[in-house]
Amino acid sequence: MTTFSRLIRFLAKDGHVYYGDAIMPTGVGDFGKVTKAYVIQGDILGQHRVTDQVADVKMLPAPLARKDVATNPTSPPAYPVLFYKPITSITGPHDDIPVSSVAQDGERLDYECELVIASSLPKLICDPNALTISTIVNEQIVQSFSTKDMIFGVAETVSFLSQGTTLLPGDLFFTGTVGSCVDRVVFDKPDSKL
Repeated sequence: MTTFSRLIRFLAKDGHVYYGDAIMPTGVGDFGKVTKAYVIQGDILGQHRVTDQVADVKMLPAPLARKDVATNPTSPPAYPVLFYKPITSITGPHDDIPVSSVAQDGERLDYECELVIASSLPKLICDPNALTISTIVNEQIVQSFSTKDMIFGVAETVSFLSQGTTLLPGDLFFTGTVGSCVDRVVFDKPDSKL
């Protein structure tokens, strides 16, 4: 074996921590149910190989344990810092955008426009590398760019992200914003238009 398709870092039952290629039970997509993995030797970002050695997974550790926060030079945040995109946040191009009170407590509501790629869905756009994307606030263009100016094109982005993982129909790839915004416009009234 030479490449991995489902990269995990795990504590094995033998007490060692390994990188591995998860062996997914048939019909299961939840990594929490992984019990075995092929051990990877070498640098996962460089020269490596997936061995035939199968290790029993004891635990898939979180990126930072609570006890390790004390050794971190920064204070823990007052609330969880998340980048969360629930399915209920999707709206149509002319729909209202509800803003919860939690998001209204700061100085102002922020915004940006970015390309989102959906995997394995019918092709709706002929050439995703030739799109003009704009953000308009209260009839003022505050951001405008072309996807042809992206450093990595759509196909290259999807190809890169598919390394080491299995893409499922409907997976979304948020590319981030391209270009820059003019000075941020403050949403100072409930009927502001974005």
